Amino acid sequence: MSSDPKPKTPKPKIPKSKYEHVMLAAKEARRLNEKYTNRGLTPLKKVTSEAIQRVEDGEVDYEYDAEQRQAKVDDEETEPRWAQ
Repeated sequence: MSSDPKPKTPKPKIPKSKYEHVMLAAKEARRLNEKYTNRGLTPLKKVTSEAIQRVEDGEVDYEYDAEQRQAKVDDEETEPRWAQ
């Protein structure tokens, strides 16, 4: 008996924090809204609801840019302009 190993399906990528979840859903809603508008289609449900559902189901791909994250950290380490 030979058993072929089943290919592993990748885990859906779900945001780790509420902030990431909200930001990703907002960007996805904007993308969906533009897609429907450009194609002259009417969405079946609210674009925001669809975007939130897509994020929760792990259907929205995203990644972080390491340079942007480092720039944000560097900005946080400097003194505010008003303190100078």
